[in-house]
Amino acid sequence: MKVGDLVNYQGWKAIITEVDTRRRDSVVWYSLFFIGEAPDFLRASNGGFYNGFQHWQLKVLSEA
Repeated sequence: MKVGDLVNYQGWKAIITEVDTRRRDSVVWYSLFFIGEAPDFLRASNGGFYNGFQHWQLKVLSEA
């Protein structure tokens, strides 16, 4: 998965806006921008982006 990919997160569509590989434990984290409304149970960071997703939570719908 890479920046610009369209993904599905529990039924909500979003675009990957950042891929963070800086952690020492080899875990990759993704930031998303939801198309339309975002899930009510998530907390947005600055600019409406949502941070902290892992690959197993996302299904790629189309690649950029």
